[in-house]
Amino acid sequence: MEDEQSHRLQHINLVNNRVIVEESYNGATPLHAAICFLQQSQSPEESQVIVFTPKEDLYMVNEHVDTQHTRLTVDDWLLQNGQKGRIARLLSQIQIIRVEDLIQLAICLAVYPSSNLHQETPEEALMIIIHDMSILPSDSTQTDVATTLASPTPGSHYLPIVGNGLAAVQLCKNKSQLLVLDSYMDSSSRQTLKCYLEEERIPLDLPSDGLA
Repeated sequence: MEDEQSHRLQHINLVNNRVIVEESYNGATPLHAAICFLQQSQSPEESQVIVFTPKEDLYMVNEHVDTQHTRLTVDDWLLQNGQKGRIARLLSQIQIIRVEDLIQLAICLAVYPSSNLHQETPEEALMIIIHDMSILPSDSTQTDVATTLASPTPGSHYLPIVGNGLAAVQLCKNKSQLLVLDSYMDSSSRQTLKCYLEEERIPLDLPSDGLA
């Protein structure tokens, strides 16, 4: 069964604790990555994966988005195995949170663990998956976060979000991982984000390109 899953995740290096996936992927990849992470945990019942993903209607209004390709969904493997004992137990450790804009995503990550979202920091392992955040709209509310998100440097509006994600996973004292899955992020934003995650200097001459 694990062999059947492995080919779905061959472009994701789950060894690293900070991961960005550049290659194209299908909508079931976040769930397969979550299951794989939980399978590798010594105590899956004391572990958790949280998937932050856009609300479904945001895929419908964005002309650049291939709705059938990346929208969070289940595939045939999950349909066939999702009700089985072990996989069903692993799926019960996955929380899916649908967000409507970048501000809401940033706040959800900043307040983790939130009692309003029925969250507790797991004892064994924690993975947070940020899925397709580049299709999320900004928010016009004039807050400190909104001001940061409006920065003109390509990709800099994602930095506080990813920073909040890193801070959240680090609350788990054992195994933790942040996974960013995004097929629509422009190359300049991706480079900025990579430099941030790898603690390198962000180039000042990045071109402004992409879907904006």
